[in-house]
Amino acid sequence: MSWSEIWNGSVFLWSQLRLEVDQQENFTVFRKTYTPASYAEFLASKKIGVVVEGDPSYPSLLKQLPVKDRPLVLFVLGSCNFWDEIPVAVVGTRRPSVYGEFVTEKLTRELVFSGATIISGFMYGVDLLAHQSAVRWGGKSVGVLGFGFDHCRRYPQRSARFVDEFLANGNVLVSEFTPEVEPSPGNFPVRNRIVAGLSHVVVVTEAAAKSGSLITAERAAEYNRIVCAVPGLITSPMSDGTRALINQGAKLVGSGAEILAELEWLSVKVKKAFPSSQKVFNTLEQNMCDQLRSQPLSVDDLSRILQKPINEISATLTLLELKKMIRRDGWRWLFVGQIPL
Repeated sequence: MSWSEIWNGSVFLWSQLRLEVDQQENFTVFRKTYTPASYAEFLASKKIGVVVEGDPSYPSLLKQLPVKDRPLVLFVLGSCNFWDEIPVAVVGTRRPSVYGEFVTEKLTRELVFSGATIISGFMYGVDLLAHQSAVRWGGKSVGVLGFGFDHCRRYPQRSARFVDEFLANGNVLVSEFTPEVEPSPGNFPVRNRIVAGLSHVVVVTEAAAKSGSLITAERAAEYNRIVCAVPGLITSPMSDGTRALINQGAKLVGSGAEILAELEWLSVKVKKAFPSSQKVFNTLEQNMCDQLRSQPLSVDDLSRILQKPINEISATLTLLELKKMIRRDGWRWLFVGQIPL
């Protein structure tokens, strides 16, 4: 069904298309302000595309959802020609620990190196880390908003600052909300079903007991998607949600290889391009990378573990950062593992 057919439809047609009564009333008022041509011009002025259920470009995985859960219309910023390419959702808490940040970047990097498209909700926390990691490692990513595009460069502030860089690297933002719709708590659970529906696999890297990412995992299970969770410290409340998912049958994972092995059961072809042990220039660099692979550490930690003076540790950290093998996170260092150029 075309956009113009939906626009010119009757109340009966709209009810058949799953529009609620209040949505039908809003649409009736909306048609008094715009014509199809003027609204198309309005969206074009904002560089917003429209994908309607039934269009060839409508995501194939969303077509598999129950009729009541399929978004009728998706508004799009950016190119939408890749979102069916091994889509994997990486989601989690909005307040990740250092451990949560580490595993989110690690798994996202490994997924990107094997050709996966990273799906997430473009909020701060794990969502934003997943999108940023996808961009950092040259991958593709789809951000699903819980509000209209008029607000994406203002809210939330941490994600808003990343919008232009995200789009400039060939990625895409999608929303089922018209551009003027403001952020509202009730919109985000609705948004989560699209994150789950767009993905073959949903990976929760860190989540508390009441994290919104558990809603995404629940919807994924309803849609017969694979749900994976990363184990965490049993003493951390940020591991309560992932531990519950594992107890309920989610796949326990600790690497991109383990996640993509689940995809092979679906006959999804992935390339085996995980970063192997990186070449470094001396034994100290190799030893430091080995330590940072397991957990983020401070200069003092590395000096104590490796029994080397702090000035030697600091100089080596600088070299590894220049090689893009590590990055600073506050007073600790994280291993990110890019092969040196």
